[in-house]
Amino acid sequence: MATPTKLYMNCGSICSGEYYKDGTITNAVQKMIHSWQSSYSFGTGANQANRYLNPGTNVGTHNEIILAAASQNFDFFGSMTDGLGNTANWTGWKELYIVNLADPTLNPTYELTVTGNLFSGLFSTFTSFVVDAGDFWHISSPVTAYTITNTSQERITLNPGANSFHVFMAAVGIQ
Repeated sequence: MATPTKLYMNCGSICSGEYYKDGTITNAVQKMIHSWQSSYSFGTGANQANRYLNPGTNVGTHNEIILAAASQNFDFFGSMTDGLGNTANWTGWKELYIVNLADPTLNPTYELTVTGNLFSGLFSTFTSFVVDAGDFWHISSPVTAYTITNTSQERITLNPGANSFHVFMAAVGIQ
């Protein structure tokens, strides 16, 4: 095991669109572009993080979680190891990406249900949400981390139902 001493993350997403009145690009009524980006240096303060988690099996340039018609649980306080082999006892999370890699054309009904008490401090009545095939869910709080508390706000479960497909999950946080 190695002690992490450096973490640099550059996370972002972009959304763009155009609204047309007669279907031709020359008659665009409204255009929209929104881009979002956050960067983290090593530490525990604002815009800093000292833990990164990307669980799963290496597939090319990234790790994927293979869900074979069975749920997979992740405990951010004590049962997961980071890429350096350290047990990750997180106290807060700042970024969380969950991507359903099922092909929406071939498998449009392959929904990923996400549950867990990790979100209880974020949404008071929140119990679960669904990520459709080909879609993603992302949330961030780069300045102030969302709290992780052992036994009450630390778990997430990914459930593919009766289907088998791959999921990408990445988290940035502090310990």
